Amino acid sequence: MSKYKKQIILFLLIIELCSVYLTFSSFNNKDITKIKEVSKVDKEMFSMYVINETTGKYEEVTDSEYWPSGNYKLNTTKSSCVDTKGKSVSSDVLNYKGDKLTVSSNQTLFCYLYFDIKADITINVSTDGVTGVLPTTGGYKNTLSCNDSTYSWNPIYQRIEFSGVLSDEVKCNLDYTKDTETHTTLISEVESKAQTNENGYRYSGKQPDNWVWFNGEKWRIIGSIPTTLAYGTKTNLVKIIRNESIGGLAFNSVNSNPEWGNNTLYKLLNTKYYGKVDATGASPCLGYSTGGYALCNYEEIGISSSGDDYYGRMIKDVYWNVGTVNNTSTKISVSYTSESGTKSSITGKIGLMSASDYGYATSGITYSSVGLSSLSSYEQNNWLYGQGDEWTLTPINSSSVMYASDDGNVYYFTLDSGIVVRPVVCLDSSVYIISGNGTEVNPYQIGM
Repeated sequence: MSKYKKQIILFLLIIELCSVYLTFSSFNNKDITKIKEVSKVDKEMFSMYVINETTGKYEEVTDSEYWPSGNYKLNTTKSSCVDTKGKSVSSDVLNYKGDKLTVSSNQTLFCYLYFDIKADITINVSTDGVTGVLPTTGGYKNTLSCNDSTYSWNPIYQRIEFSGVLSDEVKCNLDYTKDTETHTTLISEVESKAQTNENGYRYSGKQPDNWVWFNGEKWRIIGSIPTTLAYGTKTNLVKIIRNESIGGLAFNSVNSNPEWGNNTLYKLLNTKYYGKVDATGASPCLGYSTGGYALCNYEEIGISSSGDDYYGRMIKDVYWNVGTVNNTSTKISVSYTSESGTKSSITGKIGLMSASDYGYATSGITYSSVGLSSLSSYEQNNWLYGQGDEWTLTPINSSSVMYASDDGNVYYFTLDSGIVVRPVVCLDSSVYIISGNGTEVNPYQIGM
């Protein structure tokens, strides 16, 4: 070999050794700030991919000033490095702790870094000892354990909640077993706690403890009310009303057929709201008259009509009292008698409160002496008051239905008017109380 060739090889070897030394020096035991100064994330020494918390997909980082910190951790399984010949090296050369990256190597490396959200939560679920299965019916209780001390079970929302800063990996076991304990039925609780015992056991007054968690939201108990079942038998059932309205809707598209079951609002509630359907933009979703369409997307707030739905199974198919009350001055107890004198020819899962339900929710009055249109003086003693103008399902004639007014009285509107609607359902008598005391902060949790 010639003298000059030996000198060239020696010179190249010195350059390579210098390159290895400089690369190692720039990575090894340096914090993130200094690494950013010597390299961009998309060139030279590494490429960076950070998971998008919303989509769950990794996105390449091209901003040379960005470095993940705080709630991120290096995914050592996906992250990898290669040498100058493209050969993979062990991922053990990477260490990410306290937002500092250490590369332990004595050779030039090119690395692909993947970052995940730091708090990984794994929940192992079992039902009756079968792993990966959730209960499909009511009547189950659960036990929860996690390797992080900041957890708790929220029975209202049926979810695990964490407080404080989570450790890198949280693992929980959520085990469901059949509840064999004896529970109080909701109907017996209502009949023992309701303030008014006239034509049913009813909650009355300004703020009774009649809150119940139903369909993933707060509802309120009207009472244990005499009800005619689909097959004709009459019995008391717990009648509940959604705490918040689902918007302003027309009772019917035209000013006729006020009887529940022959109107567009009945169809909307019993085929769209009950069914979790988006019915916006077409009949029977009417804000008023025949062409005033409303917002009727019930995909989130509706009740599932699936046969195995937890809450949907609790609802009874019943006849709703739709007898005509001829005058708004009719006394409350007389109104109840008129309403219950006729039953609809069509049963339904979903209804509305009746005019007498609204009257009986008032405390401090004699129900046989006070008329429906004379309740404004007692509005603060009525827990059903306060939603604005709200439909009842009580007809007053062939073209109008009664409504609870924002002044506390009961009046009537033509059927194609659009005012507030709150769905009402009757619950199966086997529904029982799992927990809760009926207050707003601790509503009854129910099972079946």
